[in-house]
Amino acid sequence: MDIKNFSRKKIADGVHISCYKDARFQKNRIEICFSDILDRKYASLNAIIPAVLSRSNSKYKTMQELNNRLSQLYAAGINDFVEDEGDIQAFGLYSYSLCNEYAFDGENVLEEISTMLRDCIFDPYLENGIFPDSVIQLQKQNMIDVNNNDINNKTRYASMRAQAIAYENEPASVRRLGENEDIEEITAESAYKRYIEILETKNVEIICVGPADYAIVEKIFTEAFSKINRRPEPKFKTARSSIKNTVSVITEEMDIEQSKLVMIYKSDYDKEQWKHAMLASYMLGGDVSSKLFTIVREKLSLCYYCSSGFRRGKFAMIVNSGVEKDNLEKARTAIQQQLDELRDGKFTDEDMEKAKLSIATVLKACNDCMDSISTWISGCIYDDDYTTPEEKINHYSAVTREQIIAAADSMKLDTVYTLTSKEEKA
Repeated sequence: MDIKNFSRKKIADGVHISCYKDARFQKNRIEICFSDILDRKYASLNAIIPAVLSRSNSKYKTMQELNNRLSQLYAAGINDFVEDEGDIQAFGLYSYSLCNEYAFDGENVLEEISTMLRDCIFDPYLENGIFPDSVIQLQKQNMIDVNNNDINNKTRYASMRAQAIAYENEPASVRRLGENEDIEEITAESAYKRYIEILETKNVEIICVGPADYAIVEKIFTEAFSKINRRPEPKFKTARSSIKNTVSVITEEMDIEQSKLVMIYKSDYDKEQWKHAMLASYMLGGDVSSKLFTIVREKLSLCYYCSSGFRRGKFAMIVNSGVEKDNLEKARTAIQQQLDELRDGKFTDEDMEKAKLSIATVLKACNDCMDSISTWISGCIYDDDYTTPEEKINHYSAVTREQIIAAADSMKLDTVYTLTSKEEKA
């Protein structure tokens, strides 16, 4: 990734456009991302807005009409997204479209898709001055189905529940789509009111990736935002999660066969040195060469799966494992022992190099597709740090044994969550 190909510009209060020109691709990707602090009061309302906006506008009044036009436009696409990262909820629309030079008869595909995106966001199809109730009801049910699927996926559910406990009373404890009861309360009126608030107050990042000159995108959205009474809120940041004085140990029962064990550690390590903690987490359970995989899973056969991941914003390490009920305590002890070995420096230079190589492989893949490049740029904007993946690889390569030990030693057990089968009654 070459930072020389990157540009960023403010086009309205709280609105910036960032472009990364890359001639390898034959398509253009445009993302319009709104951001907010996770708050149960607004999470569901924020989430339903892009789902509604992505399906029609005043010109193409139904999803079928919009999709028909997108199909004619060389199979272009407009999609919605809702994501959570730490304390932040990000939501909006993104599009894919063919580069102009591959279109017939000089058709300006980029301008057309940009105009369609603009119309979806700024000129949605309304009935009686608000969103159509039928569309709201459909999207409410879709959101509830997604939430229910999260519960049905016990691995995802256990991790979600553990984090809600670990981050209690913090924004990160809120689900990205909110709770089902919050979704049920949404009306066409409340959704439209929130939509106007979002346009006026939320920070916006427009991210373009591809080979084009994105001047037309800048022009279209500059004009659109100039008509909005913008009064943007301050930018929100994820806050480090404080370590509990007493470890939270929670067990829940469901009709399941394989128990789930989630252990969350929090750290007071120097936040600027997060790469040390990331590497320590990788050595513990980041890939097939890690301690959790080779020892707890393979050698001791205590888990069906066992891995760790580091949440940089919250400065927390999450260990997820699938375990037989009879092995729960043994697995918990074994996981803690492997972390203790990292703290005691019981690892080889080869262990370090394998972890660094794995991280380098992941970082190199950031440059492989437009989605990952856009995600990388979002992270750079959020951190105000435009370090390239290649530069980050060099940073990881320079991490020392002593720094890994210190980072591992800073990890304090905060939450132990177990999802297991119900006890059989005699």
